[in-house]
Amino acid sequence: MSRASLLSLIVASALVSLALAAAGKTEITLGNIQYQLGEDSTSTWNSVKLNEKLTTIPALTQHGSLSIKFAVNDKATGKPFPVHQAFVAFVHAETLQEIIFIAELDPANVYVAEIDLKKERDQFHGLSGVYNVRLIIGDFAVPLGINWNLMDVKVTVPKVAAPVVKKSQQIIYEKLPEINHIFREPEARPPQVVSTAFTFICLAPFALLIILWLRVGINFESGNVSIWTIPFFAGFGGIFVLYTMFWLQLNMFQTLNYLFFIGSATFFFGNRLLRVVAAQRKPSDGVAVVAERNEVYSYNDLAAKVGRYSALLNGKYGLKKGDRILARTSKSVDNMSLYLASLAVGAMYIPLNPAYTAKETNHFVKDAEPTIFVTSTMESDEVFRDSVKYVLDERVVASEASKMSPILDMEYVKEDDVAVVCYTSGTTGNTGAMITHGNLSAGGQALAHAWQFTKKDRLLHMLPFYHVHGMFLSLSCTLISKSTVIFRPKFTMEDALRWMPDSTVFMGVPTFYSRLLHSTHFDADFTRHMRLFVSGSAPLSLPLWQEFRQRTGKAILERYGMTEAMVICSNPYDAPRKPGTVGPALEGAEVRLGTDGVVEVKSPSIFKGYWRLPEKTKKEFTSDGFFITGDNGAIDSEGYVTILGRNKDLVISGGLNVYPKEIEDVFDAVEFVKESAIIGCPHSDFGEAVVAVCAVDRAEIEKLNGKAEDFLKNYASNELATYKRPKKYVFVDVLPRNSMGKVQKKVLRETYQNLFA
Repeated sequence: MSRASLLSLIVASALVSLALAAAGKTEITLGNIQYQLGEDSTSTWNSVKLNEKLTTIPALTQHGSLSIKFAVNDKATGKPFPVHQAFVAFVHAETLQEIIFIAELDPANVYVAEIDLKKERDQFHGLSGVYNVRLIIGDFAVPLGINWNLMDVKVTVPKVAAPVVKKSQQIIYEKLPEINHIFREPEARPPQVVSTAFTFICLAPFALLIILWLRVGINFESGNVSIWTIPFFAGFGGIFVLYTMFWLQLNMFQTLNYLFFIGSATFFFGNRLLRVVAAQRKPSDGVAVVAERNEVYSYNDLAAKVGRYSALLNGKYGLKKGDRILARTSKSVDNMSLYLASLAVGAMYIPLNPAYTAKETNHFVKDAEPTIFVTSTMESDEVFRDSVKYVLDERVVASEASKMSPILDMEYVKEDDVAVVCYTSGTTGNTGAMITHGNLSAGGQALAHAWQFTKKDRLLHMLPFYHVHGMFLSLSCTLISKSTVIFRPKFTMEDALRWMPDSTVFMGVPTFYSRLLHSTHFDADFTRHMRLFVSGSAPLSLPLWQEFRQRTGKAILERYGMTEAMVICSNPYDAPRKPGTVGPALEGAEVRLGTDGVVEVKSPSIFKGYWRLPEKTKKEFTSDGFFITGDNGAIDSEGYVTILGRNKDLVISGGLNVYPKEIEDVFDAVEFVKESAIIGCPHSDFGEAVVAVCAVDRAEIEKLNGKAEDFLKNYASNELATYKRPKKYVFVDVLPRNSMGKVQKKVLRETYQNLFA
């Protein structure tokens, strides 16, 4: 915004307003029209039909009151439609004198106008008689307003006596001084309210300019001046002098005449000055982050912010090397700094999905035994104060950190020291994968090299910041290459389309790309500035890859990774990308097929092991150090890997891992559910959608009068994070099993594979 012409911004805003006015096609109607006539609020409300004028002429005396209420609705939808103008007008039948009363909108979306003659009779200037009472409704988005004669009413008010002017016995005439100035003699001044409104309208653009200056962060104490400085302030001062003369001598039209010339010059000088000072302030070390409210952080700014968080964590709360910090926080630059600061002090950072309930969080608190728990939902997490030394609100932490002096010294860590513990669920429950500083460095460097990141890149970051994809892969690429990350709170199609023209790289899950293709604007011309689209965390379907290529002329780069291994394979950046494959192994990684075609990998980014589970760790590695992924795959002659399916029952919905056992335990506790099986079914938007197949007690279900599914939905909303909740529920008498008594989920997936077709 700092580089945009301010004048262009104002003109664009005006054009948008005109376009909205021109495009308005809403037709409105009135409903629930009632009036109340009497001397107190106990009088009866009477209804009136639209366009049927009241036939009687009620009387309104000087002690009486008339109240009118009505609703304004969209004629097409019937929903309330708030308008900018809603008046009740009294028009004298003979003199056409008009008195306007405003109808106020109450919380129930009903407009109410109250005319109490005891208070408002002066408005009638002593003129009694028959008045037409009209409802006048209008709005810039409504091409045809409403001007309807609701009723005629006979108003009786006291006559106003003519003022008596007493003649002075001694008349003293004093000649007023003539106004001598360079302008012509002023005309009659407008009403004060008009003059005041005119002044504020004229000052508004300069207020906008000052706001822009504050956003850029101009500091005139730094000595940064320009040839535009003196002309701008001279023009700015001249405008205030002009306003002063307007109040003392000039009329509105004269002021506009001079304001056009002085204001245009001042805007030009101000815009030039803004550009120069903004360029002077631009950090030489490059922009690190563009945050949610368009806040810009250079790498020096980010380092200082991380240093303040480090000082807070280590100095005030005593966090040190080897301690754990649990973070169930929102996505923000503050919490990015919290993550980086925990690495700087040598602590283990444990990110959690902010959608987790307190019940779900309890396992992680018990297993990790953190020293600090930073949360975005302090109200529900107060319960952990007995088991965690410090339970802190993320907003309080941010406020405290902003007051600290930054420390830029880092704790000495070795490559093998644990930096992050990422919990991943499985058949044995939630287990923490220990990711070392060496893993983070190796994984980030490999991707930055493979995907050719440079300082000129701008990564549009819309992924969750508690997941390997969003935390380590995306962020590491930008930090290592010293490029820029546009850090958005979450993915929406509208926000992605807003920021993509300013970006060069986009990383997402297949669901993101599926939704982007819903926009007619998303085509080759729109994406011409983008050099790379990366997909991961879930399988990318061939039809989606092909449609994206056809629409944009760009091939999505699909890669393969997991929490325990970061990224293992990637389609090449500057060589053919094979749809349906995840590419060859990254440089420094080895991939092979083990027993039953399961993918096995060895890489510098492979995790250290599972937190406090040495036996499980040992089982997941081969004797020669390869990690067993649990995914079935194939490798072609060129080394490209194809993932054929998962050997485990993991469901990946919208790029997020959903582990069946965790959800099955929740539903198995329901009285009418004998047992449940959670499966993933193909879904056009999410890739896979969670489906709950429940073997139920029919007798117990009948007691719910057909509301068993609603019961389970409400139950799940209290027990599970949003992305874990089933999209469909299927009730059966028994679940299919094999000869060993194990539930045959493969049969269930085949049976319900077209559930969302």
